[in-house]
Amino acid sequence: MKTKIYMETFGCSFNQASSEIMQGILLDNKCDLVTSIIHSDFIIINTCIVKTNTEARILNRIKEYTEKFPEKGLLITGCMPEVLSDKLLPLNPKISMLGPHFTTEILNAIQSMIKGEQFIQIGKRKEQKLCLPRNIQQPTIAKVQIAQGCLNNCAYCITKHAMGSLHSYSSRKIVEEIKLDLNKGCKEIWLTAQDTGCYGSDSKSSLPELLKTIVQIPSEFRIRIGMMNPRSFLDIQENMTEILPHLKIYNFLHIPIQSGNGEILKKMNRQYSISEIQDVLIKFREIISDLSLSMDVIVGFPSETNDQFEDTISLIEQIKPDIVNISKFGARPKTLAAKMKPVPTKIVKSRSTRLSIICNEISKSQNLNYMNNFPIQRVLIVSIGKKGGVIGRTSNYKPVILEEKCDLGKFYDVKLVEASKNHLKGLLI
Repeated sequence: MKTKIYMETFGCSFNQASSEIMQGILLDNKCDLVTSIIHSDFIIINTCIVKTNTEARILNRIKEYTEKFPEKGLLITGCMPEVLSDKLLPLNPKISMLGPHFTTEILNAIQSMIKGEQFIQIGKRKEQKLCLPRNIQQPTIAKVQIAQGCLNNCAYCITKHAMGSLHSYSSRKIVEEIKLDLNKGCKEIWLTAQDTGCYGSDSKSSLPELLKTIVQIPSEFRIRIGMMNPRSFLDIQENMTEILPHLKIYNFLHIPIQSGNGEILKKMNRQYSISEIQDVLIKFREIISDLSLSMDVIVGFPSETNDQFEDTISLIEQIKPDIVNISKFGARPKTLAAKMKPVPTKIVKSRSTRLSIICNEISKSQNLNYMNNFPIQRVLIVSIGKKGGVIGRTSNYKPVILEEKCDLGKFYDVKLVEASKNHLKGLLI
């Protein structure tokens, strides 16, 4: 009889990719994945600890499952076991744990639990998770990890404590992985890491060099470059201007600026100035006229004054990013920022609400301008819409909803006819 596994995943595309690998390994070794906990033998929760509210949700889930299903083995994977194991064991002393550097040990973990043994494997090692069995969740999208860890030490970030220093994966194996995924029918390749911009800094390579190799693969597909720390992006900007306009790469950048004030950036230990990042983003928008820009902003970092918050608003209004991911500051354990005096919660909420309104208006305006200036698009259909229809991606990764019948993984010529803050609507030509 096959062992039945129920799995939940929290967090970013990197974590989602790790879950696909763990599922692939289990499926290759006489395990079944089930969608109901009731029908499972074991429960796996792949965790994320970036934000306070996500941590709280996971801890509540662990407590709930421990109380409701005491007979089922519970395995916690991802970043939480590596950094917050002291919070897990009090909830369930029998809990098994697998850190983010031991993803490929998933089968050993389950086999130990089948024997009734607790399995705990945490700590750091250089693990390369490429060309392994994968249970790809979206048939058109391949999430490909290119590195683990980073070169930064941001004052607010707990992820560095879990993922450690940069470990870039082999470019040869990355290309081999992408070829395998394309042969499976994937058409959209997500390059994911904690900071894709620093790829290769530890191995005499670079992200632009990797991209130049990937685009030579003889197939029609699109590449989405994952988040790049502004410092890393600044270091590779000249070479990125050459490769980013390539037809196989989405004209899309995800740059987490976090604040528009220099003093706050220094306290965050972000290693770049506002003028540096502002100038380079303006330059890229001049080179790529339809560049889509996504940003992350932390509101209410300790000691942030009203004037410093206004600097962030000013920067957003000048750069006009297409997407802004706004996070209210939440102190994370073991970080420098956790020792700093917090901004009152009421003020943080008020600033977040105000910034959200501004960013929503900018997003809608950006989409409307894009529709008017670039009405005809060659769109890649990547998924089924939650409310019907299909979702495609433009050359700069903007989502387009189509009500007409389209095949997943196919390219279509589309006329854009409607714009909102979150998406565009189109008609087949």
